[in-house]
Amino acid sequence: MRYLVVGSAIIVVLIVAVVIVGYTLPVKHRAIRSAVIHASQAQLAAMIGDVGHYAEWRNGVKRVELISTNDTSRRYGEQSSDGTIEYVMDTAGSPSRIVTTISGGVRAFGGRWTYDLAPRGETTALQITEDGEVYNPLFRFIARFIIGQTATIDRYFSDLQRRIAAQS
Repeated sequence: MRYLVVGSAIIVVLIVAVVIVGYTLPVKHRAIRSAVIHASQAQLAAMIGDVGHYAEWRNGVKRVELISTNDTSRRYGEQSSDGTIEYVMDTAGSPSRIVTTISGGVRAFGGRWTYDLAPRGETTALQITEDGEVYNPLFRFIARFIIGQTATIDRYFSDLQRRIAAQS
């Protein structure tokens, strides 16, 4: 019985410590990653902008519902294990810049990704800048110290490279 009480107390203290550290972390963060992709700028911009096919190549994306579209933007819902998150993609700067912003469906975090595409001969240098916000202090701790703030960008690059290789 004594071990159970001590063990429970240790767990409670750890949880409280994690939450306190989470509160000390800033809500907003910026994460930047770059990679050279073996595709032309136009091909890469088209692939990034083709949200309807994300479920075919993006790890964790189960389904995408296109809500509205016009010449310079798309509003869509992306269903994953996190639930459905709504985004607005601004393609007015395409093929050199695309911006995707979370517009709804999630309360724990928010923000945007800016894709900067620079041609490099037959390849393209792609830089993704995440300007994120994590509202829950527990999630801030997990994002910063366990998952890492660039994990989603890194997974995106991996999925993108695999998709390009499959099309070659």
